[in-house]
Amino acid sequence: MIMNWSKAPIVRIALLYIIGISIYHFWPNHSIYYFITLTTTFLLFISYGFYLFYTKTIISSTQFLSIAIFISILSLGYFRSYSIDEKNRVDYYENYIDKASYLYGDVINTKSFSQTKTKATVKINKMLIDTQWVNTNGKVLLYLNLPIDSFNRANHSIIFRNSLQSPNEIKFPYEFDYAKYLANLQIYHIGYINDYDFKIIERKSNLLEKFILFRNKLIKLIYEKITDNSSANLISAMLLGYQDVMDADIIKDFQQAGVVHILSISGLHVAIIYGAIYLLFSLIIPLKYKNKITIPLAIITLWLYTLMVGAMPSVVRSAIMLTLLQLGPVINRNVNNYNSLAAAALIILVINPLQLYSLGFQLSFSAVLGIFFFYTPLINIFKTNKKWLKWLIGSLSVTMAAQLGTLPFTLFYFHQFPTYFIIANLIAVPFASLLIYAGFITIIFAFIPVLGGFIAMIFSFLVKIFINFIGIVSNLPYSTIPNIFLTPLSAIMIGIIIILITIKIYFKEIKIFPYLLTAVLLFGITYNFSLIKRIRYNPSFESLNYKYAIIGQKEQEKFNYIVIKPDSLDLPNIQPKIDDFCTYYFCKEKNKYEINEKVKTHSFYVNNPIISNADNVYIIGNKNEINSLTDSLDFKKIIIDKRKLKFQ
Repeated sequence: MIMNWSKAPIVRIALLYIIGISIYHFWPNHSIYYFITLTTTFLLFISYGFYLFYTKTIISSTQFLSIAIFISILSLGYFRSYSIDEKNRVDYYENYIDKASYLYGDVINTKSFSQTKTKATVKINKMLIDTQWVNTNGKVLLYLNLPIDSFNRANHSIIFRNSLQSPNEIKFPYEFDYAKYLANLQIYHIGYINDYDFKIIERKSNLLEKFILFRNKLIKLIYEKITDNSSANLISAMLLGYQDVMDADIIKDFQQAGVVHILSISGLHVAIIYGAIYLLFSLIIPLKYKNKITIPLAIITLWLYTLMVGAMPSVVRSAIMLTLLQLGPVINRNVNNYNSLAAAALIILVINPLQLYSLGFQLSFSAVLGIFFFYTPLINIFKTNKKWLKWLIGSLSVTMAAQLGTLPFTLFYFHQFPTYFIIANLIAVPFASLLIYAGFITIIFAFIPVLGGFIAMIFSFLVKIFINFIGIVSNLPYSTIPNIFLTPLSAIMIGIIIILITIKIYFKEIKIFPYLLTAVLLFGITYNFSLIKRIRYNPSFESLNYKYAIIGQKEQEKFNYIVIKPDSLDLPNIQPKIDDFCTYYFCKEKNKYEINEKVKTHSFYVNNPIISNADNVYIIGNKNEINSLTDSLDFKKIIIDKRKLKFQ
C-alpha cells in the first residue's frame, strides 16, 4: 500500500525528528545546539510577523511558517538527543574517573555471561574521591563472578573498586564493533571486577523493576514446572523475552533458517497474546460492553505485559499500534497504518532517541514497514479464488514483505542471507503461534500435579518437533549465503533498488530505469570497495607463533575459533594465549571440547578455507567442499560435518 502523505502527517513529523537525532549523532556540538536554537526562534518570529502584519501575503507567511515548523521539529530531535546524552552533564562520572577509588551505583540490568558469571549494567550514583563521596551520573558495564540467579530475587546496588577501562576498538573491518554497540547504550567503560573488590546490597525497587521481578518469578516457575530445558528455554524466550540461557547452536540454527525473529517478542507474539487476553475478557464480559469495557481492559492488560517484559522497542511498537488500531472503532475513527507506525516510533524516540541505533528497533519497524509497503503488490502477482491457495499466497506474501523490509539491515549486520526463509517461515510461524498458546496452557495447568505434568510432556514433544524442523532446514545444503559484507551506502542502495522495483509494480507508467541503473551501479561500486577492504584486512586468521595457527570469526559477543597443531607437537603455553583471545573476544567456554588432542575448539564458523603454519598446510571446509577438491592436492584435510571435525 503506497502511503498518502496528506493522510499521514505523523510520518512527516517522525522523519524530521529522526533527521534531528541523526544530525546530533554525527555532529554532537554545543555550537550547533545554539545555532539551531537561534535559527528556529528567528524563523518562528519572522513567520509570526508575516502572519500578523502582512495578512494579504498569506502565501509567504504560510511558507515561512511551514519552514519554521519543519526546522522546529528537526531541532526537537537534536535537542532531545543533546539533553539525554549523559556526557553533556556536569556530574558525568568520566570527569572524575581518574581520581575515584570506589564507585557506587544501582544494578539496572543483568544478563548471564556463563553459568557462574553475570554481566551487570550499573547506573553510577556516587564516586569515592579521597575520603568524600561525590554525586555523579552515567552507566558502566561490569563482569561479575556471580550466577544470574543472585540478581533475580531482588534489585540491588553495588559498591566496587575502580578498575574500569574503555572497551577495545575493532581491529578489522566488518567485525562486530562492541565499543560502538555499548556507546549507543551510553556505556563507555567496562570493568572485570575481582571477587573481593565488590559488594552487593539489596535496595527498593521502582515500579518497572517490580514488573521485571514478577517476570523473573514466572521464569523460575516455568523452569520448575517444565523439566525439559529446551522447552523451558523456548517458552521463556517467546513469552517473556528471556534468552540468557538459550543454546548458542539452537540460536544459530534459527538464524540460518531465517526464523530467528520467532525467539524475540515482536508483533506476532504481541498480537497472539493480545488475542488471548481479549478472548479471556470476552468470555467474562457481555458482548454489548465490548467497546466500553472489554477493549479498554484488554489494552490495559497488554501494557502491563509490555512493562513486565522490560518495555523492549519491538513490544512497545506493537503495543502502541495495537492500541491505536483497537481504539479506532471505539472512537469511530479509521486508523492510518503508516500514521500509527510513525506514532509508535515517535513515542519511543522521544523517550530515548538512542533507540534509533538499536538493532531491535530497526528490524522491528523495517519489518512492519515492509509488510505495509510490499504486501499488496506481492499478493496481486498471484490471484486466485481458492481459499486454501489464498491463505498460502497471503502467508508467503507477508513473509516475503517483512524479509524485503529488513533485508538491508540483516545483510549489513549479520553478513549472511537465509536461503530457505520462505519455506521455514511458512511452517515455523503457525507452529510458533501454536506453541505460544500451548505455553500459556502449560503454565496455567502447571499447578495440577498429574494433568499439569501430562500437558508439559505434550508441550515438550511439540517443542522438540519444532527445534528439529529448524535444525533440518538450517543444515540443508546452501541454507545460507555467507560472507556478505556491506558498507552502509551499499545497504542503502539495496533498499532503494527494492523500493524502485516495487514502485514500478504499483505504477507501471512511471519510468524508473535511469534511477534503478544509478542505484545498481552505486551498489556495485560500494560493494567492490567493501570486498577490497575485506581482503586487505582479513579478520579470520591470527598466528600464535611459527608452529601454531588459530582461525575463527567474531559472532556478536563470541569469538568462534579452532587451534590447529601438528600431530607430533604438544601445545605448551598455548592456553594463556587462548585465554587472552577470550578476554578480548568474550569466548563462551561451555562450547569447548577436544578432538584427538589435535584441535581445541569452540563452536565455529570458518571463513578461510586454507590455513598453514611452519609444519603443515590444512584445508578446512564442509564435506561438499572437501570432495570437490582434486586428489592431486597434497594437503591434510579437516572436514566440518554437522559441527564435528574429521581428519583425513
